[in-house]
Amino acid sequence: MTRKPKSAEELKQYREMLGAKYKAYMLALGRFVSEFSNVEAIIQTALWKFSGVAEPTAQAVFSGVRIEGCIQFINRIAAAQKWSKAKKNELEHVLSHLGKINKLRNDILHYGSLMAWPLDDLWLVTNKQFVHMPERIREIRVSPKLLDQAKTDLETIQTYLFVMMWDEPISIFHPEMQRAWLYKSPPQGRGSHRNRRTRQTRPRQRPSSEE
Repeated sequence: MTRKPKSAEELKQYREMLGAKYKAYMLALGRFVSEFSNVEAIIQTALWKFSGVAEPTAQAVFSGVRIEGCIQFINRIAAAQKWSKAKKNELEHVLSHLGKINKLRNDILHYGSLMAWPLDDLWLVTNKQFVHMPERIREIRVSPKLLDQAKTDLETIQTYLFVMMWDEPISIFHPEMQRAWLYKSPPQGRGSHRNRRTRQTRPRQRPSSEE
């Protein structure tokens, strides 16, 4: 329905459609965030393993290090320890993609999501509310399908990290994991859809600067 409902029956159908779209997005978002938290825990363990720092010193030294920091530390460790080219390539394959998914996660949780009009499966994520210069406005469109693709890739990333901690070659241990990633970063916009109406439906509030 791309026009405003006129009758009571149309209004009822419209509300049911809104509710179904909202529920589908929230369920996909919940699955994605839950899987992301698992990866956050595993990459911390991987950082401890690769650095050779045992518990509880590892917790004391690396407490508060987030995904971006873990990626930077692990890459530096790989260089310092002179990992083989094959292992570095596997690391790059995993961590570069994790960085893209982390950016998606940050944008959604920091800026929230808006149900777009005309109604489709796409939700608008934009920093418009939080920037003071128009040229810095950017936006992406996300869908339940895209979030589920990112979640599936996070599951694969978890397996990669476990296998690398066991110091096994990915290609031998799990050859089917060489498939292409499902999640593709949505194109960035700079207010190109500003004239499209949005319904102010935000699944999350902006977190504090400490998160």
